[in-house]
Amino acid sequence: MKKITTLKTLLVGLLALGATSAWADEIAATLVHTSSSGVPSKTAGAYVSTIDAEKEYINNGKFGNNNWQGAAYAEFSFTIPAGQSIKSATMVWSGIGSGKDRTTDVMYVMPGNSLDYSETGLASGTAEINLQAAIIETVSFPANTTTKFTTDVTDAVKYVASSQNFVIFKFTNNVGSGNLVGKGAGEDAAPKLVITTADASSQTKYTVKFTDGTSDLKDPVEYDGTIGDPATASDEDLAAFFVDGQKWVYKEGNETITLDGDATANVITLTFREAVSYNYTVNSNLGTTIGKGSAFEGETVKVPYPEFILDNGTMMKAAAKDKEFNYPVTIGEDDVTVTIDYADAKIEGEIVYFKEAEDIEGFTATTGGNANIRCSMSAGGYNGGEEELTITTLEPGKYRIVTQIWGNEGTTFNIVCGSTTLACATKGYIVTYGSEDFTLTEETDVTIPVEGRDGRCFDYIYIIKVPVSYSYTVNAIDKDDNTLFEIAKGTVYEGQDATVAYPAFYLKNGELLQADRIDENKNRYQYTFEVPGDNTVESVIYNSVGIDNVVFYKEAEDIEGLTAVSSGNVPVRCSGAKAAIAEADATITSLDAGLYTISGFAWGNPGTNFEVVAGDKSIATFSTVASTMGIVTSPVFKLTETTDIVLKQGGNGGSSPKVMDYFFIQKVPSTVPVSITAARYATYCSKYDLDFSSFTEIQAFVAEENDGVISFTKTDVIPANTGMLLKGIEDSYDIPVTTGAASVSSALIGVLKDTKVAAGSFVLMGSPYVGFFSTKDEFTVGANTAYFEALSSGARIVLPGNEATAIKTIDAEQLNGEIYNLAGQRVKSAQKGLYIIGGKKVIK
Repeated sequence: MKKITTLKTLLVGLLALGATSAWADEIAATLVHTSSSGVPSKTAGAYVSTIDAEKEYINNGKFGNNNWQGAAYAEFSFTIPAGQSIKSATMVWSGIGSGKDRTTDVMYVMPGNSLDYSETGLASGTAEINLQAAIIETVSFPANTTTKFTTDVTDAVKYVASSQNFVIFKFTNNVGSGNLVGKGAGEDAAPKLVITTADASSQTKYTVKFTDGTSDLKDPVEYDGTIGDPATASDEDLAAFFVDGQKWVYKEGNETITLDGDATANVITLTFREAVSYNYTVNSNLGTTIGKGSAFEGETVKVPYPEFILDNGTMMKAAAKDKEFNYPVTIGEDDVTVTIDYADAKIEGEIVYFKEAEDIEGFTATTGGNANIRCSMSAGGYNGGEEELTITTLEPGKYRIVTQIWGNEGTTFNIVCGSTTLACATKGYIVTYGSEDFTLTEETDVTIPVEGRDGRCFDYIYIIKVPVSYSYTVNAIDKDDNTLFEIAKGTVYEGQDATVAYPAFYLKNGELLQADRIDENKNRYQYTFEVPGDNTVESVIYNSVGIDNVVFYKEAEDIEGLTAVSSGNVPVRCSGAKAAIAEADATITSLDAGLYTISGFAWGNPGTNFEVVAGDKSIATFSTVASTMGIVTSPVFKLTETTDIVLKQGGNGGSSPKVMDYFFIQKVPSTVPVSITAARYATYCSKYDLDFSSFTEIQAFVAEENDGVISFTKTDVIPANTGMLLKGIEDSYDIPVTTGAASVSSALIGVLKDTKVAAGSFVLMGSPYVGFFSTKDEFTVGANTAYFEALSSGARIVLPGNEATAIKTIDAEQLNGEIYNLAGQRVKSAQKGLYIIGGKKVIK
């Protein structure tokens, strides 16, 4: 705490009062009022004052700043008994940060000032905010937290008590709004001041001297003390100081003495030495020197540096350091060198003009009003002359002007070029403005009218010559080159590639068409292409994937009630570069009565499930698995009436989002057709659960192997994706689709599409007799059929009806001339379609 040297003379009168006792006493000062007066909003002149409130407003106390001002006060009264002198004083108070961590100055109001608590007095505001005061200390308190502080106010109370019996403490000058806990919060929470007094006869003085070992360096400082107490120099006494530009640092002499009644015997002599001066240099990583100089040891020098450096035509940018463009260099040795990193600012186009405002010829440089803190190179500039200034002249071409300004509200700067005016209003903080692109057809001056003052200024100005731009359009087309829809259109600068995100699917007359992931890693729906000239047209092909009867398809981000997400890796992993989450249950669509499946894709780190319900029934769950890019399809679900399909609340955004990408819903037929061979047997596999229970003329069987014998068991309800053997008396049947079939096992392996199986696998054949035969070669089985994997030698297959066949192997050559359809039925001749001829798939 700063010592108040005027106490040496002011306290003489108090000490001469004499003593009434030899003991010390504690005086609890009376809290008269807490109060505040300030501007807690950006509305200039809207002063708000309070008295004895629970919270008293604190903010910036700078005179003349009509925005965000605020000073809080705590006034105490006290009486010092005759014959007593002040030994110490402590104030206990609490502060609250608002929104952010705050710092505030704790001050005392100079004697002779007082507060007018009347409505008239408080309404003026400025007088209370700017009462002359001296800083005791600066403290910090965390945001939105009440923090209690104990502040040593001894010197302040001694100084004020020499002329009046009350003291006013002031809280202000913090960087943002906060609050003093006031009298209205109750006795326990309100500020308290305790003064400790002592008998005057027990008091003495001691002196601290400052020398270089032979002569005094500055005036000594005298302090009050109590006879018999120990005394040492304070931290402030030991602090370095300057004499005629030379810094002196403490060397030795801080000994503890016992205070004597004879003040002349109480002397502490401190010896200081000359501080060493060291050199420093601040460079950029581009190889340029930003600043150099010298400073004394132990000092931290703030070196101004530019936000931008134009390096061989490329604009390079450095970040501010704690909101300042001052780089702190701590001097601990000679030739200290630090480097500031600059990176490409990614500005497209040629920089034809760039200057720090303070360097513009004709401008008035300024570091006032915090321009030395907030502005690039810690300075700004403005046209403080009598007429507009021309800063440069531009040739015909296309341009954009960019500037940054600083200053409190109330000033508008303009940059004029032909018919283009870039108007820039100060807002109390650093603001960057950029003009629209404009075209000049002739040589034109860039001018700046007279405007600005100290602390309201331009920071820098640069002008870009905008390169030629080309337009492009990306269309979705089908395999026949028909345009389906326009994916995107835009412009890029000459020489740039364009990247366009596109949706995974397109719904055409109930058939789902899908686009390939065409980037180099095949894991994102983004298309990057060159744009060689204006009006470039590119296409993304959407092909049928065999998914029909689709009654609903939407990207999740387009579904009303869901929240779109494009954070994290969503733009590169999800269809259309977006996805969505359900912040609350959301209806996807409404479906009529019938059978359906719902498909979708969830993306994100594992651990999140998206549940879809119909009424009170769960119909699908989509789980996030970041490594899996495949579509998940639900089992068939049945609706008996029109029902809302609802996505339950789930997912999250942020840097690691977990999202739904898209949904589509298929209408499932009520029956599926199956065919039986002339031999009255067939294998089959369905993507739906099938119910054979209502039929007597067709039977379905699953297979199992026991001790080398394959036998078949009649089963009425067979779940989806299960290989089965059918036996019927008619050529074809329409089998009902059902839901909720219990799981069954079958040695027959079902396939839903044409599948190449290994040599030694067994397929159903109708010649030379009905049975399962294997070939020595790979074999293609048709879609919606089933087969056995290789069986052990000597195994038997017992067909339903106790017809047993031994294991037979048929060469592909033996099948020459034998024609089978993909259901394994032997036919006399091949019509139009797919057939197995000689063990090979043939298209007729």
